[in-house]
Amino acid sequence: MKWHYWVHKFSYQFCLAKGLSPLSLKAYYDVLMKFSEYMEKQKNLSTPEAVKVTDVLDYINYVRVERNNSHSSVNRNVMIIKKFYESLISYGHIDTNDNPLRDFVKLKGARQKFRDFLSMNELKRLLDSFSEDSIVELRDKSMIYLICCTGIRASECAGLRCKDIDIVGYKITVTGKGGDQRSIPINEKSKRLLSNYAKMRGSLGKEEFFFQTRFNAGVKRQGIYDRVKKYVRSAGITKKISPHNLRHTFAKHAIDSGMNIISLKDILGHRCITSTQRYIQMTLNDLRAAIDKHPARDILTSVADLLPDVRLPFHRGVLNSS
Repeated sequence: MKWHYWVHKFSYQFCLAKGLSPLSLKAYYDVLMKFSEYMEKQKNLSTPEAVKVTDVLDYINYVRVERNNSHSSVNRNVMIIKKFYESLISYGHIDTNDNPLRDFVKLKGARQKFRDFLSMNELKRLLDSFSEDSIVELRDKSMIYLICCTGIRASECAGLRCKDIDIVGYKITVTGKGGDQRSIPINEKSKRLLSNYAKMRGSLGKEEFFFQTRFNAGVKRQGIYDRVKKYVRSAGITKKISPHNLRHTFAKHAIDSGMNIISLKDILGHRCITSTQRYIQMTLNDLRAAIDKHPARDILTSVADLLPDVRLPFHRGVLNSS
């Protein structure tokens, strides 16, 4: 069968059954359609079972060089193509031995990039950049404050329904990736903002989306991204900040304040602890930068030059190991 049949079957049947979000389904579909288009036009291969490992290597080189994709993007392409061929095996369409990525060497992981995050002063400037006088600004402030104080994703914020907001119990129930639900506590100010917005907006059914547009429809994920960018500009912040940056901001400040990493993992909805551990690395990087700038470092270097044969307590990196 042709490419389109198997790509559609994988994206909207195989992946859907695994609980992937609509955004992930579309992303997988788009990647595989570009892959299939390359195989048809450049390699004259009309079916996925005709692809060999050398064809995949050529495609990876094309993605990296011709399309100038980043290392992480290339790895993501490989991951999706691997899953695609695993689905063909599970459907019985190809044999395990015919999988072109069966013995594919794992690509070297991309260096971890840390997104921009806001300092506490910048966060205050952002939250002070709009009032609560109109229902639109009150809604926007409620959404943005909620993301800043809970670390939820923009899609999770947009997906909140009235039944998910427990104002009396100081908590919200979020539906995350794969349909997993988690309860997150909220603070007094979040409670006040959500309560005031609900009163100004008017009563809605339990299944209705909590955050509404002027056209009585639920706010979309992209709408939240647009509102965050608007208020970041209004606050005079020059960093590139999105709702996901606000999620990183919450996580980093939580670690800085001493939150247990397991608790943070549960709040963020991470399935793997390694996803949460990167925030510890961010904090360590800040500590290293602070140490490098500290005058004591220059003093240690001077002492090391004067006393070349003396090892100072807890002193590393200035003197060679004896």
